[in-house]
Amino acid sequence: PEYYILSSGDLVAVYLYGDTSKEYKLEINNEGDLNFPTLGPIKVGGLSFKDAKTILISKLKESFKNSEVLITIEKYSTIQVTLVGEVKYPGIYNLPSFATIKELLLSANGINDVGSLREIELKRDNAVHKFDLYELISKGIDLNYMMLRHGDIVLVPKSKKEVELRGFVNKEAKFELKDGENLSDLINLAGGLKPNASKFGCKIERFEQNQQINVLEVELTKESNIEVKHGDKIFVYSLDDTNKNFIFLYGNVVKPGSRELSKSTMSLNALLSRDIKNIGLNGLFLDNTYFEYALLKRKNKNDLSHEIISFNLLDVINKKKDIKLQKDDEIYILNYLDIYYNPYVEIKGNAINNIGKHQYYEGMKLKDLIYNAGIKMPIDKSKIKVTTFNTKDLMPKVLLINLENEPDFKLSNRDIIEVYDYYSVNPIPKVEILGNVYIQGSYELGKNMKIMDLIKVAGGLKKDTFMNYLRLVRTINVDGEKFDTKEFFIDVTKVLENDPLSNIDLKDKDIVKIYHIDELNDERYSVINGEVRQPGKYKIGQNTTVLELIKSSGGLTDKASKEKIEIVRYSVINGI
Repeated sequence: PEYYILSSGDLVAVYLYGDTSKEYKLEINNEGDLNFPTLGPIKVGGLSFKDAKTILISKLKESFKNSEVLITIEKYSTIQVTLVGEVKYPGIYNLPSFATIKELLLSANGINDVGSLREIELKRDNAVHKFDLYELISKGIDLNYMMLRHGDIVLVPKSKKEVELRGFVNKEAKFELKDGENLSDLINLAGGLKPNASKFGCKIERFEQNQQINVLEVELTKESNIEVKHGDKIFVYSLDDTNKNFIFLYGNVVKPGSRELSKSTMSLNALLSRDIKNIGLNGLFLDNTYFEYALLKRKNKNDLSHEIISFNLLDVINKKKDIKLQKDDEIYILNYLDIYYNPYVEIKGNAINNIGKHQYYEGMKLKDLIYNAGIKMPIDKSKIKVTTFNTKDLMPKVLLINLENEPDFKLSNRDIIEVYDYYSVNPIPKVEILGNVYIQGSYELGKNMKIMDLIKVAGGLKKDTFMNYLRLVRTINVDGEKFDTKEFFIDVTKVLENDPLSNIDLKDKDIVKIYHIDELNDERYSVINGEVRQPGKYKIGQNTTVLELIKSSGGLTDKASKEKIEIVRYSVINGI
């Protein structure tokens, strides 16, 4: 660098080119001279590199008039410097001869926790020079203006005044202050206040003589020159609501929240008109806004009580009425549905996806509600229950609607609709087959299902089936309430031949009994009495069970006890 001070041991390279092309590499001796051939010794020690170049070029030009000269430092000498005080590794350091205090501190791994960054001393030739690293850290001013020399002593003293600054400043940290620097200087070191910092709110927490802690409240606009002491903890507050020049808009608006209160929006009409002009009514208000009534809430600064002012919103928008606004006013825009009840209809049923309340609108149809709520399984469209309160006496009335017959049935506000799963109100009819088939049990009655179809789904007839007849037990509804049973004995062979008089259609609750030949070798009977639908005497086979006998008699009545059945046996057969 141009400001480098030449000293003994530096190796200087001189290049001549033009009429004369030569190269010289000369070391500065202990007297500070360069012994140049033909020119003799030239004193350069102690000069800056810039000044030394000027002298050398001037002398060389006298001897080599038609040649150009280029001078560089080929090799730098080293210096020995002593570093003491509050650094991590004090001691004696060998450094390049152009080193500065910055390089020396880096070599020592920096200053320790209590060392001063602002009162660094350089002792040279019975003089003391002071350096402030904040000049480099905060302002970017390089410290290379004073380079170290051989024999220099650098002292890093203990910091005298450290304070901590937090809060709404641009740089929160611990800072070291010099004697005479105050609170304003401290804030400047921190890069100043943030835009939302309060000039009225600053707290200083101070330790007094290691005995107590005092807290000072400072107003920066008046007391920024206050003295700061070692160990102080300072906090700068943000602007609070008392400093905000806002009003607040709440309720049925697109963007609720604060609004700037400026000279151009000091009235409610001016505030609303500005927004309506920029974004329109739809951009300011939500659907169902109630324009006939709105509220303004205002705080009384004297006793902190609140005043409620009601007004016609439409009149304010149309400039028929206006209200002068004050800081912190709160304006509430209401929804029509907040003033009056919210119309709705309710839908229920496990076949519906979105059960619950749905918004009602005039002319709403039953089918629209059902399909909007979503169907997740088949529904019985012929049995939709509607409970309506749209009656003269406001008492509920229950209707059963067939949606296919009344597709445009209109609903009323607060109607309750119940939609049924089709199979919960329309049970699937079933038939049963017992006896000498492979898979006995109950089966769903298919459309046009006949006896032979039932035998097939039951896996077919087993070996040694009694082919003369099977028994069909049919439940008959006598008068809509009372049920009876009737027995049919049908030729099995003709059933399998699909004889139309034998292979008849089955009906719900039919029971088909297929016999094994051993069951009917000896005709035997059992008598069943009591709470059965058809008491009497019935043929039984060898393996007939009590359950089969009950089914043959039409099943149990509603009054029958299922916990106890009495069996009277008059003879013992084969020891059983």
